[in-house]
Amino acid sequence: MARFTTLIIISIYYWAFGTAYAQNPVLRSSRNLISIRDGKVYQSDYWQVDPKIKQDIYETYVKTGETKKVSFISDTDSLEFNVGPGQTVRFSILLNGKDTAQTLIVAQTEIPSANFDVNYIALNNDKISIEIPKVCELMNLVLAITPLVYKENGLVYKSTNYYQTILARLPKNTRSKIVDIADSLININRRAYFNLKMDAYSFQFDQTGKIVPTKTYDRTGWERTNTLRPYIHHLQNFADSIRFWTCTMRTNIIMIR
Repeated sequence: MARFTTLIIISIYYWAFGTAYAQNPVLRSSRNLISIRDGKVYQSDYWQVDPKIKQDIYETYVKTGETKKVSFISDTDSLEFNVGPGQTVRFSILLNGKDTAQTLIVAQTEIPSANFDVNYIALNNDKISIEIPKVCELMNLVLAITPLVYKENGLVYKSTNYYQTILARLPKNTRSKIVDIADSLININRRAYFNLKMDAYSFQFDQTGKIVPTKTYDRTGWERTNTLRPYIHHLQNFADSIRFWTCTMRTNIIMIR
């Protein structure tokens, strides 16, 4: 009886899932590559259709209080949607008249990468400063001891006294969750090396040694969201484990390129 009930529940789920998409617009295509016009940006053959993916998600970013048009354009058809922050659009792509790919457009709120308020401008206008923020240095340290960066040449200045001092003072075989995460992300895409270190600039230590966001920057990397933010608690744990906030290993020598 329990097995029969389970089968009924599963059947209802798939029926409901299929019905939801059956009632939504359908884009017909004879090719598995779809072009997208996102606002004013047109990307030819940008989207690859894969019917094996249960729900393929395209994310777009829209400013608060605004909407924009997102169009999916195939070789034979097109669909245009007007979306605002927080909205989700469901539609299907019918490939060669037989295979269906369920697709979502998810509109996220676009957050400015920086907020230069009146006070910030007054303090920094016509000024040039060179800084090594502590959280940036901490993230550079994490990157420097990831297995991939440790083995490769060209990403870290390994001949400096600073680098050698860090290796000597860290406990042997120092590993933590943030080191493993950073290593995994860099292995997937080298771009992550640069994004993680740049996005660290958006954080600072407060007076108690806790890592907190700055008031000015949401992100300084190349992506639409801060790539380091999901892992800040792991970075905090690493900082606490090596007593980074209170240690005396900091110098004025820049280690990382």
